[in-house]
Amino acid sequence: MSPPVAGRRHGFLVEEFLPEARGLDQCPHDPAALLAPLLRYLGFRARHFPAGPGTGAPLALLWEMARRNTAEALGEAATHALRRREPDLPCLEATVRRIATDNRLHPWEWLVLPDGRLLKSDAVDHHAGHDLLGCQDLAWDIAGAVVELGLDAETLRAALERDTGRPISPDLLRLYGICYLAFQMGACSMAAASCGAWPAEASRLGAAAARYAAGLRRLIG
Repeated sequence: MSPPVAGRRHGFLVEEFLPEARGLDQCPHDPAALLAPLLRYLGFRARHFPAGPGTGAPLALLWEMARRNTAEALGEAATHALRRREPDLPCLEATVRRIATDNRLHPWEWLVLPDGRLLKSDAVDHHAGHDLLGCQDLAWDIAGAVVELGLDAETLRAALERDTGRPISPDLLRLYGICYLAFQMGACSMAAASCGAWPAEASRLGAAAARYAAGLRRLIG
């Protein structure tokens, strides 16, 4: 499921270099072909890497992040629409079962081998990054797969419920969908603003921020 780990150096995890592999973002691909390997990967994480309470941002903090990012990037009308969609956060928090989520399911994080097999790069420690997220419910990675890989939320949710034997709240998944887009929009906007000396990279990140913003607008209506 992931390239072999070669060791650790200077605080970094070193994976075996696979010269024949290409990033998924560099290969034409059918989103439906991603479904089976993604389900195996996410199901494995959910079954084998549980996380305790306090290991990730609570839903109230994620919602506050989404509200602030929406206000800054999309304006008052979108912020008002978001307020109308605020769920019962304490009730939803009770449904969260935290695992060591991947948190980065972007196409460039996947390697395609010559025989068509997919490997997930950097699969170990994104949940331990220095950002807000930390460990979340499996529904967070479902939301990420929907946005980044173009997969269907209900198909993923139903399949992973069968695989893991536990329910995944549709309301939690909807909340995570909003928060995921708001988080990525903010992260890309901040990164673009720091790339003044690299205009091509600033343009790429700005385009990514706009894509996440468009997705967020659609969700909050």
